[in-house]
Amino acid sequence: MTDLAKLKLAFKSDGTTTAVLLMKRSVAIQKGLPIIGVFRYDIVVLLNNC
Repeated sequence: MTDLAKLKLAFKSDGTTTAVLLMKRSVAIQKGLPIIGVFRYDIVVLLNNC
């Protein structure tokens, strides 16, 4: 987490952002972070113009 704090800002300082951080449950528990969601599936659908 401390490494993330070192990253340069990619957004306007007066704007709003929403961030999602995915990690293994074991890593979150090790770092004392709350489990607020579970990623179950990853589905990608590509459609041609029909």
